[in-house]
Amino acid sequence: HQLSLLLGLYAAAKSLDSQGLVLEEIKQFLQRASLGAATQMPLNVGSVESMAVSPDGQFIAVGGSEGSVVVLSMPAGGIAHRLHEQTWIDSIAWTADGALLASGARDGSVVIWDAKTGERLSRVEYEYQVQSVHWRAGTRQLAVGLANGDNSRVKGVDLSTRKEIFDLPGMRAAWSPCGNRLATGGGDGTVRVFDSNAEMIAMVPGHDRYVHSIRWDRGGRRIATASVDGTVIVWEADSLKRIVTLPNDFALSVAWSPDGHLLASGNGHRIIAIWETVTFTQLYSIVGSTTITGDPVIGSGAQDYILNIEWTPDAKLLVASDRAGRVMLYARELFAYEESLPWISAMRAQIPREFTEDECRVYFHANTCEPLTSSS
Repeated sequence: HQLSLLLGLYAAAKSLDSQGLVLEEIKQFLQRASLGAATQMPLNVGSVESMAVSPDGQFIAVGGSEGSVVVLSMPAGGIAHRLHEQTWIDSIAWTADGALLASGARDGSVVIWDAKTGERLSRVEYEYQVQSVHWRAGTRQLAVGLANGDNSRVKGVDLSTRKEIFDLPGMRAAWSPCGNRLATGGGDGTVRVFDSNAEMIAMVPGHDRYVHSIRWDRGGRRIATASVDGTVIVWEADSLKRIVTLPNDFALSVAWSPDGHLLASGNGHRIIAIWETVTFTQLYSIVGSTTITGDPVIGSGAQDYILNIEWTPDAKLLVASDRAGRVMLYARELFAYEESLPWISAMRAQIPREFTEDECRVYFHANTCEPLTSSS
């Protein structure tokens, strides 16, 4: 399919008229086809339950239903480490310096790994399933979300002393970028924010069902929460005043772009919605498959869940994973390009290969293909 896209883009570039224009229908068709050709990294972990991009953007850590953590190099996807330790792994997180990995599993264990060597450094045991792990910036303190129905808790543990430092209501948790506040999402949909002393600053009922993902923007001024009630809500961080409610059916994941300009959310039908963050207008919807007219073909079943979504630190790639065991890379240019950006170049960014010499001889009767570029 990547060869077909390359040939399609080449043909489109050659068909530009004297003003550098091409039919809008061709643009849209190639854009949909390019989005449907996401780069996929090879894995063997069962379903992908958790995923995190390293702070330097050089690696992706993936946790699966088979109980292993796989660390992949970017962008090729070679395996740097395969760590076997736990059962079904629902959460994984890097420290801000990229030195450590924490993985949380359904057997109630949290394992700390040396990210460089893959060595297991320590293990903490809890009574309930671990739903989230998140490091506090500049420390070795970890917020651990534990699922226990209406009695779900977020535990704070200092790995330097192995002491518990707080016990708060909630099931999923995320520290603010500077580490001075903690946001939690409850099994009942309640959203809370706590200060550095674990004193509650604000609380709102939030969602109608449980909060599946919670993220701060890089400036620490806004929080986004995704819930299976079918919404993503954006909040003012200090007051938890609701800024906007965005529809996304069975929303499971949410992520701010590093520059704060875009917000993405994956849902239970293998659809990724992307909004700009000034007016929160939806820019694009990436779907697993489309009809010839571009309408989404919505699947069913757990294999279609987009459980995790993240941006690379340079904001050039959107990384998503699903329960079918796939890690998919999307070039940001493709779905957020401006009119000033050459559209063929934007779509070309999604295809991670060039024409081979054999393909050049077959399709162009030459050893070297013409460059696939366009200023339109």
